[in-house]
Amino acid sequence: MKVIESKILIKPLGKSDGAVEKFGGFEVPVGAGQYESGKVISVGSKVEGVSEGDTIYYYPGAGKEFNHEGQTYRVITTPEVIVVV
Repeated sequence: MKVIESKILIKPLGKSDGAVEKFGGFEVPVGAGQYESGKVISVGSKVEGVSEGDTIYYYPGAGKEFNHEGQTYRVITTPEVIVVV
């Protein structure tokens, strides 16, 4: 699958579990179910700073969720991304 323009296609990994994780020396608060994470499947041509294969944290309810061939995916936009891992 491929997205266009400023869209990001992700495979949701679930809500955060209340932990604080360290990525490259930064502590990322992923607690209290405030954020969801996902694996980036495809990025549109106008997206900067996010690449296929990245794991991201994003706001719950961001974008639109859909099912394709038994898998759940979500299409979001760059402003809905909190952290790129």
